[in-house]
Amino acid sequence: MKKIAGLIRRFKKKGNVIERMFDSIHRFFSEKKLRRSQASAFEKINHMSPCTRVMHAFAKRYVRRCYEKNLQHLRNAVKHRKIRIAFLSCDVTKWHGAMLYNLFAESDNFEPVVLVSKLLKKRGDDEFYGAVSHFKNAGIRVEEAHSPETDTRISILKFLPDIVFYEQPWSVDEKHRLMIASSRALVCYVPYCCHMMVSEYNYLKKFHRYLWKYFVESDEHVEMCRSRFGADNCVSVGNVHWDRYAVESKPASYFWKDCSSAKKRVVYAPHFSFDASHMTATFHENGRAMLNMASMYPNTTWVIRPHPDFDAHVVDNGIMTPAELAEYYAEWKKYGNVFRGAEYVGLFKSSDCLITDCISFLADYLPTGNPVFHLRNRLQSAEFNDYGKEIIGTYYQIHSPAELEKLFSRVMIEGDDFMGEQRAALMKKFAPTDGKSASMRIFECIASALGIQ
Repeated sequence: MKKIAGLIRRFKKKGNVIERMFDSIHRFFSEKKLRRSQASAFEKINHMSPCTRVMHAFAKRYVRRCYEKNLQHLRNAVKHRKIRIAFLSCDVTKWHGAMLYNLFAESDNFEPVVLVSKLLKKRGDDEFYGAVSHFKNAGIRVEEAHSPETDTRISILKFLPDIVFYEQPWSVDEKHRLMIASSRALVCYVPYCCHMMVSEYNYLKKFHRYLWKYFVESDEHVEMCRSRFGADNCVSVGNVHWDRYAVESKPASYFWKDCSSAKKRVVYAPHFSFDASHMTATFHENGRAMLNMASMYPNTTWVIRPHPDFDAHVVDNGIMTPAELAEYYAEWKKYGNVFRGAEYVGLFKSSDCLITDCISFLADYLPTGNPVFHLRNRLQSAEFNDYGKEIIGTYYQIHSPAELEKLFSRVMIEGDDFMGEQRAALMKKFAPTDGKSASMRIFECIASALGIQ
């Protein structure tokens, strides 16, 4: 017994060491499990058996022939009628085509329309009706590609599109699939998010390879898709999301509870990827700490803008129950607002800084010139690409709540934004030399293909 008691005392003295050892072992196996899950997800997305590969090779050839035929038809049709441009939208929070829509609407050669539908596995119709109202209020022509009465989608071919822009490559109903649309239309895609990472999601063999035009953010993205995936349909146009800064103009009072100039406006935008996708989410480590920070600085006002999929993943991963999450949001209302709207660029424009672990927001926020506190997850499963590395290299990298508090106090409270000049220089580098927006480049690409001068 004395020997056992002695061992216990020794372990107690070395408790921190033993605890750290077991924590390290636990983290190792947890990380290994997550990596295996990540690899399995990618394998499922892009894996093709030899038989399937042959089938898709023939399908790609068929689609390309359809595009040749459709393009020739439209070159003739544009001489005597308007070309119908259809934007398929299933999630209004991912809409980024306002400037491009306006360019088509202002042209005598085009007739744009937004086809509003629902994603697969969406049960309620509130989001659908909300999207219809959102577009109508913005002066955008809308047609409903979903029937709430029968809870069915309407075939995209019934809308007689000549060119179709997809909003995202997944969760699209069978009646709206690219393979169906391509039988009579030219199919395009502009990423709903900015591709900042080296990922299989950037060029899916079952979607992107069948596009007529895949409009990407930079020449680096074109080269990456070409060398990594053999892509031959990518066109570099710039970041379409930055075009939104010239379109959206909601007043600050739309987003902020307190618009006093004496208060710093802070946006907190948490992501959902805890155990899937790129695993950048950090809410499980710092969600409560963010509330504590908000309470520590009375001269700040906050908006929490969670990713649209955030709530479901927080609950599914056992981080909070629905009741606990509701209570968490209620706590935030003491310090500001909870905002879930699609007009997040307006929110960014009226803010003073961003705290986030989202990926696309890291690029979307750059034009503000304001500081970004980039919350990092050490289990992140994908590396940032060169484009992404340039951007996050101008932000404050945060690995713990203590580090965030220290840098936030220095940068926002004391006013020492020591990386501000680097961000300004990078934005100047990204500015187009010809003065054209990304939307204008897409418009000109399509107009040129149709023979429009």
